[in-house]
Amino acid sequence: MGNRDQPAALTSRPVLFLLGPAGSGKTTVARHWLGYDAPVIRKDDMFSRMIRRVLDRTWEHTDICHHERLVLEIPSLVGNKTQMTRLLTELINHRSRNGKKTAILDSEDNASLQGLMASIDSTNRVSIVLRFPEGKGKYRFLAHRCKKQNIALRHARRLAKYDPWTYRSVLTELERLTLQEPKQDI
Repeated sequence: MGNRDQPAALTSRPVLFLLGPAGSGKTTVARHWLGYDAPVIRKDDMFSRMIRRVLDRTWEHTDICHHERLVLEIPSLVGNKTQMTRLLTELINHRSRNGKKTAILDSEDNASLQGLMASIDSTNRVSIVLRFPEGKGKYRFLAHRCKKQNIALRHARRLAKYDPWTYRSVLTELERLTLQEPKQDI
């Protein structure tokens, strides 16, 4: 990510499906693509908005229709539930027609978004991005954080080998090390 230009497929398309295991940084990538001020809607928040949509019979009265950029972390709502898929499809198509960008996140341990992907309006062009922390990318991330937090780089090498590796688990460990270790020059 960094300061590099983003691919044209990401910047020009209104819908991004971001897939990868839990803790692989999907939300971070989505917020980098959309802007860090983009709201992130999670399962419980989305469920209350869907109830409002059903009662009002339109998305217009919900705030998520009006955000220019939006991140949806709601895969477990979809599952094999036809009505949920229909409502989300309706929301995504409505937002796309109005020129608003939406990122939909899914992980391997939650329900599949295949049904949702297949039901998106055929005039919408979408991007599908896979996110998996692998190899030297893990170490670069950890080395950067260790330098920033003034922690010895040996911890970055050790944490890069964590299994299962998630951003949350290694950041928690780095926070613990920051509180535990005396400050040192690296």
